[in-house]
Amino acid sequence: MTRDDELPEDAVALLDRLGIERARLRIYPDTGHALHWERPARFARDVEEFRLAS
Repeated sequence: MTRDDELPEDAVALLDRLGIERARLRIYPDTGHALHWERPARFARDVEEFRLAS
């Protein structure tokens, strides 16, 4: 499992290519495709953090 502060080089390269300012890759272990449904509190917190940073 990869932690947010230990990203593999290809993940860092992807964030750079996307060109989204202040982009962060968040890993949600043991979670499927519906982050908002499976981890609603964490998802809302992450979205709000990104929104406020923009």
